[in-house]
Amino acid sequence: MQAGKKSKEATVSAEDRKRVQALFPELKEFKDRHLAQQVVDLWVRLWRESGWDDLEDVPYLVETPGITLVAHIRFVARGSLLLGDLCAEMLGWSVDRDLLLATALLHDVSKPKEYEPVKGGCRKSEVGKKITHGVYGAAIAMQQGLSLDLVHLIHSHTPMAHVEPKRVEGWIVRAVDTAMIEGLLGKSIGQYVKNY
Repeated sequence: MQAGKKSKEATVSAEDRKRVQALFPELKEFKDRHLAQQVVDLWVRLWRESGWDDLEDVPYLVETPGITLVAHIRFVARGSLLLGDLCAEMLGWSVDRDLLLATALLHDVSKPKEYEPVKGGCRKSEVGKKITHGVYGAAIAMQQGLSLDLVHLIHSHTPMAHVEPKRVEGWIVRAVDTAMIEGLLGKSIGQYVKNY
């Protein structure tokens, strides 16, 4: 086995779960503890199926190696909760906070499989080259028994999917996610997607 490669049959250990829980303290915000555990288990599964030794080594984007995927996920989770709470308070919208948080925490769960480590950095993996961003995470989420709403929102979080979110929680996550990428790259999400 190559250095840095994990066995696809690797069992999920208590240490793996603790590591993911430590990386994403926003998990404490869930009212539904079972959903929180499902989120952790999905992260552990995709991490253990990837070539990354540590989730903190996975970049958010190949173009921004200084920003980690963990930092991005936490930004989107915290930003989505803030925006969701504001929408509920100021606009009277009905926002499912647990669904919103699960979507934010899982929207890029496929990135450890979409990128692979190489000497001196990373590159797109075969999954990243051949499967539209978001689709792999949504497929594994469905396989793991997560709700159809959550699977849909993982898939539709990106304009690359050519599917619009069917729930307000999806639009909130997409807005926060888009704000970060556009701010970091200094171009619109449309320009980025066109060149992806």
